[in-house]
Order: sequence, then structure tokens, then C-alpha cells
Amino acid sequence: MVAQLATLSDKEVPALIPLWFVCDGSDLCMGTGRATLSARNITAHSRVVLMLHAERHGMQSRVLRITGTATCHYNVPPWRIILRLAMKYYLSPRGLCSELLHWRKWRLRRRYYAQAQATTIKVVPESAEFLSRVP
Repeated sequence: MVAQLATLSDKEVPALIPLWFVCDGSDLCMGTGRATLSARNITAHSRVVLMLHAERHGMQSRVLRITGTATCHYNVPPWRIILRLAMKYYLSPRGLCSELLHWRKWRLRRRYYAQAQATTIKVVPESAEFLSRVP
């Protein structure tokens, strides 16, 4: 499951960016780069909305909308966050299958992560509600 992170720019232009996420206590943590649209927008406006779409059979009609406050931490995520992301997105059965199917993109991804200044986005949820998804 990938979170859709909705942010506002300094000119109040909305953006919706898919990001990997993990829970860290009651917070949600995501990794990105310092120069990304998400990081720049959170610096301008800390209020964010996360949309989580269920991926399991029979649950596709529901969306969880989380509203909260986000902060950017300009550092590599703590090891516990890195390990959770790895377990969820690389080492789970579906994640491992996806990695093997996209092995040709590993070099490109390595170049991207090498030039990006690591940034951790932490979202403190304030409210959550289920919405019905219109087909």
C-alpha cells in the first residue's frame, strides 16, 4: 500500500504525490529527498492529507483519509524506519516480486538516491475517516 500525500505549495497549489510509508508509534513516516515537491510544500504548509486505498479483494471501495501536520527532518530515517520500509516494500512477497520484475531500473534508482539529500517526512495524524470510493 502506497500513501497518496496531498500538500499545498507556498502559492497554495495542491499536489498529490505517492510515497511509501510506515507507522512509527502513532505517526506515519515517509522517506523522500530534500528538493522534492513534497518536502518543499511541507516547508511552506505543514497541513497535509494522506489517502490510503485498500488493495485487498472486496475492500477497493474504501479509502482512508488522514488529516494531520507534517514535518520534514533533513536526515536519513532512523534504522527502525529503514528496516520497516525494507520489510514492507522490498522483502514482502509482493515487494520482492516487484523488485525482481523491475531489476533493470535498479541502476537508475541508485543514481536517484545518491543525489537526493535524505529527508524524512513525519505526519502526526489529527483525524481519520473512511470514504466511499466512486467507481
